[in-house]
Amino acid sequence: MIYNFFTKKFLILLMILLWVIPVNLFAIGAGTAVPGLPFGGFVIFTLPCTCSANLWIWFAPLSPLPLPKTGALVYQPGYTTLYGDFAIGIPATWHLGSYVPAAPQVCWQYVGTACVLMPNYGLMNKVGTGLP
Repeated sequence: MIYNFFTKKFLILLMILLWVIPVNLFAIGAGTAVPGLPFGGFVIFTLPCTCSANLWIWFAPLSPLPLPKTGALVYQPGYTTLYGDFAIGIPATWHLGSYVPAAPQVCWQYVGTACVLMPNYGLMNKVGTGLP
């Protein structure tokens, strides 16, 4: 009686594992969660960061909550994943993505004989663009 009870439990567990493991191995999903805060906005203008080789992009409505605000984010080639129509930083295009707010010192602009820091909200880690 006990042998039959454990055999049934073992077979049920084995069937569940044989079904769950292949489904999870070949599942197409979003992957891991993206670190950072979401943003979306309309590009007003873009400045190239001459000392740090990236783009400083000013957005009109950067985020809708709690209050709409404007501000700049930095696009770093090689770090930021670009999706959509690949129209990064082109004025009059919509951008949507996420950014890391703890990286304000990422855009340096050459002024005279030295490089100065351009103020920004952070570094984009994923961004998708619309058509101009």
